[in-house]
Amino acid sequence: MANKKEVSAQVVLKAADRSVSGENITSDNVARAMPAEDDVRKAASHFKQLGFKVEHAFGNSFSISGTTALFEKVFKTKLSEEEKGGLKAKDAKGGKSLELPLTGLPNDVEKIVETVTFSEPPDFGPGNF
Repeated sequence: MANKKEVSAQVVLKAADRSVSGENITSDNVARAMPAEDDVRKAASHFKQLGFKVEHAFGNSFSISGTTALFEKVFKTKLSEEEKGGLKAKDAKGGKSLELPLTGLPNDVEKIVETVTFSEPPDFGPGNF
């Protein structure tokens, strides 16, 4: 895989009200499940400073894009292109995961980020009839 390939991932932030963690989000608790505006600004600013292109936040997440080399450097992992498309990161046990390890992030950013993840490639399209 070329290290200059542009890829994107989704940054999902933790709820401002940590008491909703693990609950199903409903119309009754959706406002409590959203991240604090300061957390959105802090996380987005951090990823911009690292060189990622950051899209506007929607709900509890925003997307970041950059080269595979940038992702590998920031998240201290190797990425692999999967047979059916998409990317996965090596996890701590040597397996592969759509989620990137957060250990490369500063503590103040890591504590507000729920996950940074690649999307699962669709299971339809050419070759999947």
